[in-house]
Amino acid sequence: MSIKQQIKDVIRLIDDPEWLAMGPFRKGQVLGAEIAEATGMVLRALDPDAIDTQLPEFISAAEELYDEYLVPIDIPNVPDRIEKWAENIGRGMIKPGILMYVESLSK
Repeated sequence: MSIKQQIKDVIRLIDDPEWLAMGPFRKGQVLGAEIAEATGMVLRALDPDAIDTQLPEFISAAEELYDEYLVPIDIPNVPDRIEKWAENIGRGMIKPGILMYVESLSK
């Protein structure tokens, strides 16, 4: 099973009616936290010696999930160019966030 699928299997909100009814700001906040938590759970379950070799796949999976689930959320009354700018900032935080998390596991 791919790392992306392992992370998706941990995310519980995707089909939750309560999540689907949330406003866009709350939806983005909650889903972002779910993706981060799921990524951490899958990382912690790995053999510590395997983390370095699978790190590029983890980063790629988290970025794909961000693009798949968070980017499509439209924020009402926010111009598309500003949404795109915010999406790029959010996506740019994924790799450094995962790297810091992995570093914290080794301490």
